[in-house]
Amino acid sequence: MIRAFIYFIGFWLLAGAFIGAIADGARSIAAGELLLMPAGELWAWISADSIEATRQSLEAQGLSLLWDPVLAGLLKVPASIIGIAVGALLMWVGRRRRPRATIGELDLR
Repeated sequence: MIRAFIYFIGFWLLAGAFIGAIADGARSIAAGELLLMPAGELWAWISADSIEATRQSLEAQGLSLLWDPVLAGLLKVPASIIGIAVGALLMWVGRRRRPRATIGELDLR
């Protein structure tokens, strides 16, 4: 059940990332130059207050090194690339695994 939910979330995240890539492409064509929306800009568009709250929370827990080199760097990466990577990872984790063949089931002719 949980595996199916993870796969479902991954599917929709991947679909949203492809839609974002198409929107970036349309914006790029209209502007005549490559325009990709960074993940930080998307996060600010969705919830600007939570970015600062996350930074403050990490610094309060003594994890300021996690914010500055890691998350600040990830927020500069295009959102569609992060969405595709995370969506594909979730779909891979949530996939159905084929049962492994046992020795008795193998045909060794």
